[in-house]
Amino acid sequence: MNGVVVVSQTQINLDVLSKVAETCLDRNPLRDSAGTRGTLQHVTSVFDTFRGGNVSDMLTHVGVLIGLDERDFTEVAEVLSLPHVIRETTQRGVLLAIFVGSLQEWKGAFDRAKTLKLAPITKDVLNRIACELQVERQYLLT
Repeated sequence: MNGVVVVSQTQINLDVLSKVAETCLDRNPLRDSAGTRGTLQHVTSVFDTFRGGNVSDMLTHVGVLIGLDERDFTEVAEVLSLPHVIRETTQRGVLLAIFVGSLQEWKGAFDRAKTLKLAPITKDVLNRIACELQVERQYLLT
């Protein structure tokens, strides 16, 4: 299982984040104990439950939520070289991570990737990210 979706571009797409997180974690972490959408403080604390914590200062950048087999995660993380937080999911061997950076930093990651010999799954994930970010075709990997 792998998937890529943009969850923040200056503001967080809470609807997408909520649906994907609920699917992967078997609960909706953006809802409080009463089942209503939490406050901004609650949402920030939910982000902080991802390993690596404290993403509140990352929210002005583009955030991409990636669901990925843990065996493929290391190469993707190394190629991107962007700040990220990670969490295990209820699906065995699947990690959920949020990577953040400015659009320029994302483009830099794609440029670096072009110089490396990458596994097909890594290329697929990076191309999905490029498509989600709607960057120029020159950033797609072949």
